[in-house]
Amino acid sequence: MRRSLWEPYRSEFEPAEDYDLWARLAANSRFVILRDLLVTYRDHQFGVSNRFPEKMEAAVKKIHRFQLERLGVVPQEEIHRRLSVWPADATTADLRAAETWLLQLLTANQIYEPDSLKRVVERIWFTICLDSWILGPEAFWIYRRSGLAAMTPMRFWQFFRRFGRRALQS
Repeated sequence: MRRSLWEPYRSEFEPAEDYDLWARLAANSRFVILRDLLVTYRDHQFGVSNRFPEKMEAAVKKIHRFQLERLGVVPQEEIHRRLSVWPADATTADLRAAETWLLQLLTANQIYEPDSLKRVVERIWFTICLDSWILGPEAFWIYRRSGLAAMTPMRFWQFFRRFGRRALQS
């Protein structure tokens, strides 16, 4: 990264100050995912996230609120938080609420590069629908009929593997 783009850590977001930095930089910078592995993330029981889970959760909530307010949407923190820890017992109503929220984020966006944000939202939508296995094939059809769906052959195959031939029956 160019030194001119660097923004200092904000201590009020400890222990998630690195996440805060990336969230702030993402609005004004272009990120590229490299194919080469440059860093290995080490997660262990003595890491900051594991030692201070309440502080980490509070900091992440503040960062989410900051990002959502910057987008110009009224933060719906509960549904937003659930997108990253989608419950195994999700209901049809949960999926519909998530779809509505994701569409609202896309509509409100005036910060992030639209195609990039759309790809991220599509990936989240696919993941939570696939993880809603308790709904069975209904999760596939909710996904398929959504304006957020990007049905690639690989995604179709993943649904098929999860739900079998039942996914094809409507």
